[in-house]
Amino acid sequence: MDYFKYTTKSRLDKSINSLLGILEGIALDRAVSKDEWILLGRWVKDNEHLANRHPYSELVPRLIEAMSDGRLTEEEHQNMTWLSSTIW
Repeated sequence: MDYFKYTTKSRLDKSINSLLGILEGIALDRAVSKDEWILLGRWVKDNEHLANRHPYSELVPRLIEAMSDGRLTEEEHQNMTWLSSTIW
């Protein structure tokens, strides 16, 4: 695990790109399937330890808030996609 300090940027890039992939999948059919909802929840859980670190300090709370009502509106989707692709 000593090498982790050398791979931080790569792991953060991978994480953001994973979220963008999930959001893109949602955009394709304009609906959040059960599997996509599970993936979003898993992404949040897998990255919550980074919630106090930029860009996650902005992204994770907004994603949790967007998911809190059990659905992801078009506006929330667009906001998450924009934020994910511009803050990094």
